[in-house]
Amino acid sequence: MQAKMAQTEQIKPLKTRFRRTQEAKEDKVFNMYNELMSVPGAMTTQVEEIIMQKMKIASRSTIWSIRKRAEKRHQNGQTK
Repeated sequence: MQAKMAQTEQIKPLKTRFRRTQEAKEDKVFNMYNELMSVPGAMTTQVEEIIMQKMKIASRSTIWSIRKRAEKRHQNGQTK
């Protein structure tokens, strides 16, 4: 019985290569945003503009969505 439980605890969600690369990009945006916002006096709009230029993202709402998904993964412990 314990062997079955140990096996199920070790199983990780299987992800496609595309999903892994997307999550890596989202983590990069998440970390970049947090790093830039930690600078005293940093303004959200300017930080998002910098990220949009560097990561070729078209809108601020996309950055918001990416940050929320990455934050959720970090809280659930699904990051590397």
